[in-house]
Amino acid sequence: MRWSEEDLGLCQAFCATHNSVTLRLLAPVDPPVLGVSVSGDLDTTNSADFLKLGSRLIPSALAAGGFLVELSGLRYISSTGIGALASLMTETEKREVPFYLCGVTPRAQSIFEALGLWSFFRVLPSFKEEA
Repeated sequence: MRWSEEDLGLCQAFCATHNSVTLRLLAPVDPPVLGVSVSGDLDTTNSADFLKLGSRLIPSALAAGGFLVELSGLRYISSTGIGALASLMTETEKREVPFYLCGVTPRAQSIFEALGLWSFFRVLPSFKEEA
């Protein structure tokens, strides 16, 4: 399963608008889902648009069998960034799409824990992309 050209365009438009964060669409083979890698800062300046983008990507993730957000490239995540991830998780799971986080740094994990949200997320230790 691959992202559509429309999905790629949405991601590129998001990145052109928000220079503090970079997104890269992923198509992992293990687990067999679609995902997005987030690098930079996920904060109050871009969280609402990130949630809108994620919501638009859910139909493709549904067809693939799940949605993964990879966070190893984050420099900073604010509580609003975590709120956007929580909202995206809720929205995907309402549509019965499994939602996963991967690559969560210890610093980011401590913020999830401080907000009392860590235990609500499915966290994968890694994923495998096509060669």
